Amino acid sequence: MKSQSQLESAIENVKRMIADAQELEAISKCAGADRLLALFNKTSKFFNKAISTLDESSPSLDREYAKCKACLALVDGFIKGIADAEANIELLKKKFLDLNEELGTVMDEKVRREKQSM
Repeated sequence: MKSQSQLESAIENVKRMIADAQELEAISKCAGADRLLALFNKTSKFFNKAISTLDESSPSLDREYAKCKACLALVDGFIKGIADAEANIELLKKKFLDLNEELGTVMDEKVRREKQSM
């Protein structure tokens, strides 16, 4: 069983993720969202190509690969976030409710232990 502080931290993280998903959902419904998604897809293809064309003999290969990989992960995250926003919101809300239920159980157990110790 997780501790109360771990659960509270997880709840705050899920709240943040829900807010982010709601913002991405709002973006996906705005005018021009399809153009933004197309731009992200072109950018993703660019970084994939950049990774595949890196010079293996270059002394800065690790740094360049890491830079391209980080940018690719960021762009792909936006693409996935915009495309899956509605489904993610529902999953995150369920997770939020589950965590709150678990937190309630932990707090009830804490009160029960305090009563027993008296």
